[in-house]
Amino acid sequence: MTDSNGCTGSDTIEVFSIGSTGIASTDSMVCEKFCIDFFDQSTNNPSSWHWIFEGGIPLFSFSQDPANICYDDPGIYDVSLITSNVSGNDTLFLDNFITVYPTPPFPIITQDGYILTSSPSNSYQWQFNSIDIFGATNQSYETQQTGYYTVIVSEKSGCKNSTTVYVQITGIYEININNYLLIYPNPAVNSININYGVALPFTKGSIIFCDVLGTTTFDIPISKESGEITLNIEFVPSGCYYLKLICENRIINIQKFFVLK
Repeated sequence: MTDSNGCTGSDTIEVFSIGSTGIASTDSMVCEKFCIDFFDQSTNNPSSWHWIFEGGIPLFSFSQDPANICYDDPGIYDVSLITSNVSGNDTLFLDNFITVYPTPPFPIITQDGYILTSSPSNSYQWQFNSIDIFGATNQSYETQQTGYYTVIVSEKSGCKNSTTVYVQITGIYEININNYLLIYPNPAVNSININYGVALPFTKGSIIFCDVLGTTTFDIPISKESGEITLNIEFVPSGCYYLKLICENRIINIQKFFVLK
């Protein structure tokens, strides 16, 4: 400052910035019993942190980037972070920041013959021996071979649960001259001829073409006791496959064959 006589004077004020507190997380929506990681996004070099996780386990954390904060109960929860530096404290309060959705109950699988049906849900994925069965996304699935079958159910929230059952495929009738399933050529390239016959009259039958995981590629209805079919397999990849002759939902005969390209 300079007055009218030309005299000057000065003073200095030092201003310290407390800083701005910021929060980031791996997710803001989670299924119950799952966990979230949090990250400090604060500015101006805070030296301490005090996190408060409503509904979380643990409820508090003094780490800069707390990990594995778990939520056991569905609901909507707040998150707070108090940061401190040499100049003071700053608090960020995020209202209703975390949404925890309920995990659906374990599905119940009922079995009718070789058909498995899950209790109702929003969506389904069936697995055989822990591997997804391509296209098996309906409430029911017809098993093709002995093994462990799992249904994974999902709600609209994306939360999932699963149940596994063991299925023993039995009831293959004794093969005789009137109860046959012939395939040629074997190995096949672009087409196969299927000659079939059954010993007993039937009202409903089919020939199932499936891979080693039981995934059905063709399901061919048959309506007489014997006959022959030529099947185009031009677009079927190389590999090992099975043909199953089924009558009245019972496996009459199974034959293995190979496709070579």
